[in-house]
Amino acid sequence: MGQQEQQILIAAAARPPAAQPVHELPPVAKEISGKQFALEKNGLGLLSIQFTFAGGDTALLEMTLAEGRESHPVGLDGVYRISRQSPDAPPVAVRGAWLSENEFGFTYNMFAEAQNMTARAVFKDDGVSLQLKDPSNDLDMTIAGRTGE
Repeated sequence: MGQQEQQILIAAAARPPAAQPVHELPPVAKEISGKQFALEKNGLGLLSIQFTFAGGDTALLEMTLAEGRESHPVGLDGVYRISRQSPDAPPVAVRGAWLSENEFGFTYNMFAEAQNMTARAVFKDDGVSLQLKDPSNDLDMTIAGRTGE
């Protein structure tokens, strides 16, 4: 392989993936959108989680932790959305998709801490079961939560 072909392959690998079509949101997305789920006590200090689905290719993930509140856009089109909580904070990349009528899966990457967490939020009635995995940090836990309604 010549140098020109190598440069073409390197440039292609550096480009983000092409956006995919966003499927129609399931009915539960409207039901839970903007609702805060208080979570049971857990080792991550994650107190609550909230998803907002306003339509389009981006959702919003909001989390309350012992250290404060975080808010991150979530790419629904297969492309990560990168955000920072402050200019000094490490970048976070999040993307997600509906896996079934009541299950939303997302990937949360925090580059500076080598954190690559996959999560599944399963919604039923007024509750959520949040399944979190990060093999690089030996994380494998499920946290239950409920809305305040």
